[in-house]
Amino acid sequence: MLRCQYKHSYVKDTTQPNKISEDLMILEQGKNCSKFYSYYTFLHDSLVDADTKAGVPDMVMFTNRAKYGIIRSTYTVYNNCPSGNVTVVDMIGTGYYCYKEPVIVPQWQVKSEYDNILTYCCQKATCTFKGRHYEAWFTTAIPVNGGPWEFSGLPGLILSIKDTRNQYSFQCVGITLSNSPIVFDQREMFNVSKKEYDKTIRRYFSDPIGFLESSTGATIEGGRRTSDPYNPIDLSH
Repeated sequence: MLRCQYKHSYVKDTTQPNKISEDLMILEQGKNCSKFYSYYTFLHDSLVDADTKAGVPDMVMFTNRAKYGIIRSTYTVYNNCPSGNVTVVDMIGTGYYCYKEPVIVPQWQVKSEYDNILTYCCQKATCTFKGRHYEAWFTTAIPVNGGPWEFSGLPGLILSIKDTRNQYSFQCVGITLSNSPIVFDQREMFNVSKKEYDKTIRRYFSDPIGFLESSTGATIEGGRRTSDPYNPIDLSH
């Protein structure tokens, strides 16, 4: 299995295009499927799970929450898992939501332009995918059909890709080999359709406090009763 690290830069709020958020994403690329997720969120969740299993009281965990780090991108993408499908698991509020849909392969236009990334000779390709226009660089020196997020369909690993609005980009910063298997998330989650997921996440960002209150039954005092900016990478819905 290949384990690839990508620097992920993205714009949360389109009214502030110069305010860039960053994450470190991990692509676990196997022979038949892949897993893509945030390293920082994975680290946060692993530390919280370890303390929970150790019986650390909730109040102590809350007081020491700084040690867990900051949750960043909350989604995990499993490409071709199950075969022919993409499975997405995302945390919305305090719950995990899972949906599946058929894999959509971008219609790439391969260009006669070349560059070097991490010492690999890369070739340029462009596509329109899920509402955005992209420029990608792939290398046939690593002949796998894979890349960050839901990108696939090129004769080599995608090492760099960004949308032409400069709102989303993924830049590979490291590649290693691993003997570890790809593990599917075993958390308790809501299995929903893509349409239901889109509706739920939009409802969350439009009123985060109201969403949490309705889903937990608790009353949150002193919270901001405002919407949060929502700029999804997928603009097709």
